[in-house]
Amino acid sequence: MLEQFAQHLTCYLSQKEIDLLLASLDNKRYQGLLLNPARLSRQDLLNVFPSLVPHPIIDHAFIYDPNDIAPGKSYLFNAGAYYLQDLSAMLVAHLLPTGDNEIIADHCAAPGGKTVQTALKNTHSLIIANDVSGQRARTLASNIERFGFD
Repeated sequence: MLEQFAQHLTCYLSQKEIDLLLASLDNKRYQGLLLNPARLSRQDLLNVFPSLVPHPIIDHAFIYDPNDIAPGKSYLFNAGAYYLQDLSAMLVAHLLPTGDNEIIADHCAAPGGKTVQTALKNTHSLIIANDVSGQRARTLASNIERFGFD
C-alpha cells in the first residue's frame, strides 16, 4: 500500500520530496493547542502546562506531545480556554487572507477549530459557519459556544 502511495506521489513530487515525506511518517506526532486569550492568559496556560512550545508562526498556538500531557482532560478545555487541533489544520486559518470587517463563510466548519481560529484573527468580521451533517453542526455549535463566540 505504501508503495502505491509513493508511486502516486511521483505525479506531484520529486523523489527526494517523496522520500522525505515517507520518512516523516515515522516521526513522533505532535498536536496543537489554540489559546483563547479572552478566557486564559498565555502565562496562566504555561503555568498549567509548562511543556507547551509556542508555535513558531501562529499567534495563540502551541505545540505539545500528547504522550506527555492530556490538555483535553482539563476543566480548562471544557471552559473554552483553549481548543485542541491538528497542527496542519491550524495552518489553513492562519494562511487564509482575511481582514477585519469582512463576511467569511465556512461551509464545512465542523468541528470548529478553523472557525474559532479565524474568529480570533478577525475580531470585527462576521463568520457564517455551518456543516452539511446535522450531528457535526451540533458539535460545531457546541465548540463555538464553549469558546465564547456565539
